[in-house]
Amino acid sequence: MRLPGTTDFFDIAADDLDGLAWNWERRDEVVVAYAQAEATNLLPVQIAVLDFISASEEAPTALAVTTASTALPSMGLASGMA
Repeated sequence: MRLPGTTDFFDIAADDLDGLAWNWERRDEVVVAYAQAEATNLLPVQIAVLDFISASEEAPTALAVTTASTALPSMGLASGMA
């Protein structure tokens, strides 16, 4: 059972996308992808890339956030028959 306003389609990954080391680690970007089916039978997919290259414990905010979106037909996704 899904709660109203929530989604089953969500993924998150952290890695190095720009090749720049941050605190000697290479995981300074986070990619979040999520989608929620609409009554129009489309599945709007949202992707956000957050760049934490200059973040610190005192200021854990992203330097930049880039987003993109598209809509895919959602027929069959709820039943796993995409």
